Amino acid sequence: MRINKLSSALAIVGLCTISGAALATNGYFSHGYGIKAKGMGGAATAMSIDAMGGANNPASMVWVGNRLDFGVDYFRPIRSAKRVGSGGGFNDFNQDSDTNNFFIPEFGYNKMIGNNLSLGVSVYGNGGLSEDQDINLSISPDWKLTDMQWAIVPWGCKKLLQWIADRYDNPAIFITENGCAFDDKLIDGRVDDVERVEFFKGYITAIGEAIDAGVNM
Repeated sequence: MRINKLSSALAIVGLCTISGAALATNGYFSHGYGIKAKGMGGAATAMSIDAMGGANNPASMVWVGNRLDFGVDYFRPIRSAKRVGSGGGFNDFNQDSDTNNFFIPEFGYNKMIGNNLSLGVSVYGNGGLSEDQDINLSISPDWKLTDMQWAIVPWGCKKLLQWIADRYDNPAIFITENGCAFDDKLIDGRVDDVERVEFFKGYITAIGEAIDAGVNM
């Protein structure tokens, strides 16, 4: 009798400790590159396991030997947006993503040149989430660019803020980060940071104009 009760108690405890599948995504960016790295939740950064090391940690390539790796990732983010209670419901909407299935190829090759030197290539991809947005992305030749080739368009920031206010019933908007990359030249311990000053002046002015127009910034 005691054995039966003990077995029942252990069975209940065992059922309580069983967990379901853990599903998560980093959105646009992958938590690892290569099937093995993804299976380890990105912990492969400190390991030498395959020719995708060029994406996870290039220094690991010298330890993986001569090898060829390839595969295809299946990415399925279920996305939707919904709005209710907008002025009598005239601007309410419920939109599901047109595309949920993404197949992302990957390829890695490594060739040992010596004991401490290798030549390799890792080909990987991010995203796919913007393929069905029905928007043509382009950069005007008139726009200035940062050293990272990011466009500097203050009036575009103002236009975006106004669009968000109109579309989503003027919610509170917070910009938590904004900056630019330029080749700073240090002269006598100082940087004549004209480009960065102009960058912030342009965006702060544009944001001020959006606030004056009623944006809840």
